[in-house]
Parts: sequence; C-alpha cells; structure tokens
Amino acid sequence: MSKTSGTRKGGSSMTTNEVDGPLIGRLAHVLAHLTRLVPRPCRGENRSQWFDRHPASVAAARSFTRDTLVEQPLEESETAELLVSELVTNAVRHGAGPILLSVTVRGTSLRCEVTDAHPAVPRLEAAGADDESGRGLQLLHELSHRCGVRPARQGKTVWFELQAPGMTEASVPASVPALGPFAHA
Repeated sequence: MSKTSGTRKGGSSMTTNEVDGPLIGRLAHVLAHLTRLVPRPCRGENRSQWFDRHPASVAAARSFTRDTLVEQPLEESETAELLVSELVTNAVRHGAGPILLSVTVRGTSLRCEVTDAHPAVPRLEAAGADDESGRGLQLLHELSHRCGVRPARQGKTVWFELQAPGMTEASVPASVPALGPFAHA
C-alpha cells in the first residue's frame, strides 16, 4: 500500500517511494562527494598537529595518532600511541611552549616526532624499582626501531621510528636520517 505524498505535473499523484528513491540517491551522491573532501591519511603523508603544554594534551596526542593510523595496516599502531604518549608527557613536564606532533608513514615505516621549545636534550636515566616516572625514554629505546633527538628552530625534536616485522635496515628511506643520540646520565 502506497501513501500519496504529492502530485506530479499534470495532476497525477506520487507515492512516498517515488519521492524517497530519487532523494536518497541525491543524498548518497552528496555524501560520497563530501567524504572525498575529508582528508584521510595515506602512505607517505605527514600529518601534524599543535598541542598546548597541558596534561590533557597527552590524551589528545594519543587520539590524534590513533586517528591518523586508523587506515594504516601497521601492527605497531598501539606501540606508536604508547611512545607518542611518553614523548608528549616529557614535553609537557620538561619542555616549553606549544608541542608539535608529526606522524609520517612511508611504506612500512612509521616516524613520529614531538617538538617543543625547550633546547635541553632528554636524559636517559635508570629508574629505580619504586620510582613512579623515568621509564619513558627506556621504553622508547626498547620498543622503537630507531630514535633520537635533533635541534629544531626553537627547541628540539624527539623522534622515533617503528617498522613492520621483516623490514631490513636497507629498506629504511635514506631521507630519514638518525640524528643525534639521547644524552645518558
């Protein structure tokens, strides 16, 4: 049973299904067009975002990393979130100014960089068994393929790379150099 919902030119009536069909088709076309306008991360793309130097930025940086990697078939996405969390926490606690997080995927290599305005190089120190902090850089060294620190225009950039299992050192792009080790205590 069809409901009458309007009239056509010439006076004949239209049913709801006749109206909804073309309308749904037009809406689907508009949604498909709008979806293409939304930026999506793709391999080789660098996505960056600024964060305030505030504790809430740690969760926001994790979320940004997760959202950036949502379409990436990398097993290391959770590791990337953890390490980004550690680096942003360090920037919040020991850095200066706003924090810039950049996430780049090239092939099966993932590079994350955290930049803040404080020039002091992070120090890798041994944390005691009862210490509540001091393990972030140890985690970074243990879980990343490569990591380091380099000077930025103002301050420093701390970075790490993760690779999919089975990649060899030779497959790391030469355009991503290992710049500077961490200071050791």
